[in-house]
Amino acid sequence: MRCLQAALAALLCAAAALAAATPAAAQDVTADSYVVAFDESTATPSALTEALERAGGFRAEHRYGFALQGFSARLSPSQLERVRREPGVAAVVPDSVFRASGLLSLSAKETLPVGVRRIAAATA
Repeated sequence: MRCLQAALAALLCAAAALAAATPAAAQDVTADSYVVAFDESTATPSALTEALERAGGFRAEHRYGFALQGFSARLSPSQLERVRREPGVAAVVPDSVFRASGLLSLSAKETLPVGVRRIAAATA
């Protein structure tokens, strides 16, 4: 489970780096919306989310508890800084929409995003 969490956290960081490297016109960024990932040492992520909501005056739009521990929310600049300074917060990245750029035909009726076939996901 820890390996899966570490891999997904790395994927989140890679996605954030990709978003930062992509021209603004080529990505869909939700204004003032952020994904907050907690450190693995956070014992009670839901309690930390609730404490941040109370202290910062915002509401989490989504809560994450499987691939990573954290939440997404619309944050003002002051709320963003408060969340970033909180012990237990591992990463705060802008929320973005990513789309597959191409499809690879596997059979007459199936298509998958490019790259999925390389990791054998189509046969798993």
